[in-house]
Amino acid sequence: MVLAIAISSCTNTNREAKVEKLNSPERAMVDSVEKAAKDTVKKRDLSKMLKPAKPMSKEEKERKLNKRRAHTAFKVGMEAYNKGDIETATEKFRESLSYDPGNGIVAYNLGKIYYDQKQPELALSFFEDAIEANPEDTASMVAAGLIYFEKNNFEKAKALYDKAISLAPHFGDAYFHRGTLFGTHKYYKESVEDLKKAARYSPENSEIYVNLGLAYFYLKDKENACKAWKKAAGMGNQKGVKAVNAYCKKSK
Repeated sequence: MVLAIAISSCTNTNREAKVEKLNSPERAMVDSVEKAAKDTVKKRDLSKMLKPAKPMSKEEKERKLNKRRAHTAFKVGMEAYNKGDIETATEKFRESLSYDPGNGIVAYNLGKIYYDQKQPELALSFFEDAIEANPEDTASMVAAGLIYFEKNNFEKAKALYDKAISLAPHFGDAYFHRGTLFGTHKYYKESVEDLKKAARYSPENSEIYVNLGLAYFYLKDKENACKAWKKAAGMGNQKGVKAVNAYCKKSK
């Protein structure tokens, strides 16, 4: 049984990567104008408030500068990526990581690039770096799980999908990939349950209905298989159209 699989660029919010906010939020100086008018401050207290901040060390200045460099390089890399200039994007993402090695967002984007370039081992290393940087990075978990799926490592793929779903119970792509994994290993009932949840949370993904139809088909439930395939066909999915024509046309 061959089920369709697709890598997604979704994150825990199903979304494109965003540039990290580097500045801390401003703190309010007072609670209210009325409070400020009533309060009195002794001179010695005021002198403490106005005391200059402790000068940053050379190392602290360098860290701050590197954060800015990383931010700039990532921004340029994203602009290049969105324009289809993958070479520049790769160069800038790598530059960003050189200044900020623990940036999981950059690592995830590099993983996507290398996966698209048919370099799964290199992609996997970046996805795993992203997970190490952010243990709640469900997008990287699903992406790494897909690579283990393709390596026919059921246990590692399932563990990553399980973790992603435990962290993000409404993450449709995670259910889609786990359901597809179950289907290819002939756990058809589990596949149906996951793919139904995937359809609930990501109804725009027509591949879900193709695979759901296949899972029902192997459970000998032709009625529900055809319902799923017709749904996919109605969304313009050609695999759904072929399945309907092959299995769901009434005999004359």
